[in-house]
Amino acid sequence: MENNESKCTYCGNKDLIECGQFMQGAIRLALKALDYSQLLYHLVCKKCGTVVRSYVKMIEYFNK
Repeated sequence: MENNESKCTYCGNKDLIECGQFMQGAIRLALKALDYSQLLYHLVCKKCGTVVRSYVKMIEYFNK
């Protein structure tokens, strides 16, 4: 999924792509089991490779 609403803070490019970080990149609440972990997503600049933003999509997981 591409996102053109943001721009790279390093080079100013607006051509960003959404990438998912798997395995060791998953995050979870400290007291939850590993099977409840959430993938960490990044918006990455397609020109210079800068990670512009990192986030999880299912924020409701952390509000339980």
